[in-house]
Amino acid sequence: KVFAFWNTRADKQGVSARPIERVLLCGAAVTNASMVADLMSECVVPHGLADAWANFASAPSQVPSEVNKEPLDYLAAIGAALP
Repeated sequence: KVFAFWNTRADKQGVSARPIERVLLCGAAVTNASMVADLMSECVVPHGLADAWANFASAPSQVPSEVNKEPLDYLAAIGAALP
C-alpha cells in the first residue's frame, strides 16, 4: 500500500513523482538479518542499511561517542533534528 501511494502521487502541476528507488533501513533491529529478510521479502526495490554519517561534513569526528558507537539506533532522531 505504501509503495502504491507514493508511486502514484503527483505534484500540483500534475507531474508524477519519481517512484521509490531504494529503501534505507535504520534502527537497532536492522542488524538482525532474519528480521530484515522477513520484512523485505516482498519488497520489489533494492534495500540496504542507512549510512548515519553520509551527509555530515564533520562526522563522525565531532559526534558524541555514545551516538557514534551505535549510529543506527540514533539515525531517525539525527534525521529529525536536521533543518
